[in-house]
Order: sequence, then C-alpha cells, then structure tokens
Amino acid sequence: MTWTLNDISVNLNVMFFLMYYLVLIIHELGHVVATKLIKGTIQEIHFGEGEKWFDFYVLKINRWVFIPTGKVYSDYDRTSWNRLFVFSGGNIFLLLICAAVNLAFSRYSLQELIQFNISTAYMVFITMLPVNYSNGVKSDGLQIVNLIKEIKKSRSIE
Repeated sequence: MTWTLNDISVNLNVMFFLMYYLVLIIHELGHVVATKLIKGTIQEIHFGEGEKWFDFYVLKINRWVFIPTGKVYSDYDRTSWNRLFVFSGGNIFLLLICAAVNLAFSRYSLQELIQFNISTAYMVFITMLPVNYSNGVKSDGLQIVNLIKEIKKSRSIE
C-alpha cells in the first residue's frame, strides 16, 4: 500500500479535530476545577450544539457533538475575584496541563505533541477573544473584559 499526500492531509485533519476535542475537554475541566476550588457546585457540562442527545449525571452531550463547543453551568459565590478565577480557570488549567505534557514528553519528537501544542494555543486564543458567540454565549475573554469594566466602574463610584 502506498501513501499519498492526500492521505497524510486527511490524517492530519482528523488528528487536529481529535486533539482539539481533547483540548476542549481539558479546558472545560479547568472551569470545573476552578469552581470546585472556590467551593462551588457543577450543575451541567455541555459539549456540542443543539438539543440534548445523551446525558450522564452532569455531563450533557448535544446532538451536534461534532461541533467542538463546551459550556459549564455552575453555582458559586459570585464575587468579582471568584468570577475572574472561574472565567480564566479553563485556560490556566489547560496551560498547566500543556506544560506538564511537554515536560513529560520533551525528549520525544512526537507529531501528536506538536498537534497538542497547536490545539492548545488555538483554544487559548479563541476563548480569550472578547466576542459573543452565535448562540448568545459570551466567550471567556468577553466575560473577563466585562468583569474588569464592572470592577473599574464600581471603584470609580466609591
């Protein structure tokens, strides 16, 4: 069997998609860890878009699961610092895991490690853009920007 450039391209695309989903799961897990560290509770963790397709305790898999999106619904004391910690928790946790994986496998030259690093950088970049997504959900970056504006406004009033 011979391989062509098209086969390699398809494999890299599939690999990127799978690696991106792994990074998405780690990112959402970071929000869960941040919430738990401030003694909050997790109500639901969603992956995908559209109506619910499958659920298992707090994990909800939506019908369009191949659209790599995630959202954590949680309840915690919503002080400014707690909100900042939870909003940034996904990327902080993701970057810590990325650093640990790179330290653990730094002596190997792995295509998967490169894909993991690219997917991590992409996830951090995309989630920190201050935008409203099409489904009305605000990005982590927009949540943080709005929170900083809110803190500045409350300090100027005092």
